[in-house]
Amino acid sequence: MRAIVFIDRNILYYFGGDAKTALSLQLPPTSVQDMEVINSEELVKGISDFVKANKLKPSSLLYCFSSQNYFQKEIPEKTTPEEIESLRIEFADNVPFNRVLSKYYMQGKLSKIIALNKDFAFTIKKAFENLSFSTEAIVPAFALYGDQPVTFNSQVGEQLLKHFNSLQQVTFPVHDEEPVTVDHEEKEFTGEKKESNKRLYVLLGVFGLLILVLILFYYMMRIRPAQKQMSGQLSPSTEPAQTLPTFTPVPVSPSPTVAPDVDKEDIIIEILNGSGTPGEADRVKDRLGEAGFTNIITGNAPTQTSEKTSIVFKPSVPRLYRDEVVTMVKSLGFDVITRENDEITNDILITTFQTGEEDNES
Repeated sequence: MRAIVFIDRNILYYFGGDAKTALSLQLPPTSVQDMEVINSEELVKGISDFVKANKLKPSSLLYCFSSQNYFQKEIPEKTTPEEIESLRIEFADNVPFNRVLSKYYMQGKLSKIIALNKDFAFTIKKAFENLSFSTEAIVPAFALYGDQPVTFNSQVGEQLLKHFNSLQQVTFPVHDEEPVTVDHEEKEFTGEKKESNKRLYVLLGVFGLLILVLILFYYMMRIRPAQKQMSGQLSPSTEPAQTLPTFTPVPVSPSPTVAPDVDKEDIIIEILNGSGTPGEADRVKDRLGEAGFTNIITGNAPTQTSEKTSIVFKPSVPRLYRDEVVTMVKSLGFDVITRENDEITNDILITTFQTGEEDNES
């Protein structure tokens, strides 16, 4: 089951899973105030009591934060990716949080860097995960609604569930990965190890060169007596010539291609148009249909921050079909990136994106 957790300032909304209507929980100021966690234990306990009181069953969760819960910085047009990354790091350093989740988002013509309080998001996430809920994505409301103000209700919850898959592709990091620190002694040991390795490589190189010289010297000593013997022969030899054995090449049969044990008609493909150009998903669907893939559904992606068309495969999709799908999509002029994910709804998820003159002409 999938469900939505929507946080609007100090109110937490829950929708989906086994909850038929939108449920709400007021977060007390003694636990959360001004997007800062005041008492994490109280916040976790409050959410735990809320889940138990409403008898909510564990579900796969998408956390969505309203514009009241994050800082945002608009990015001018024609900003290069390198400049965007530099601006993102600078912006994250200046927001008033100890730990920050920051990411670059595009929604229509708007481009923004969003910065969210990591401790706030991950404390709520921890409260649900303690009760066997799983985390699929953490996104700002801007990812789907842009600058449009959002008041949560059942209709908003349905929209977020409908775009669950595409929002997973633009999530903040959902795992708390802290940088690994290396102490001074370890750095010194690493430096000494590198220096020792360098000396070892030099010695191996010298040793190899000596072996090469010895081999060359041995070869020259063997070939000179043979040349003298051949030059001293003034008359042809009367001894019968020896017949050298002949070898008949044996052709090697190519390895047979193993056919997949799944028919193309059984492969379910979902195509989302993330380029903003009408008809792109149908164009890909028609090309894949020519190759025999007939079980295809299409739709629109809410946003696409990648500059390449994304193709996500389940591990169960045969390699032969993966290569064929990638080749067919590339033949339409898309720049493709691929990855594997066992948690997508269908067997293959394609999100289109085109840049440059092709987008402007469409």
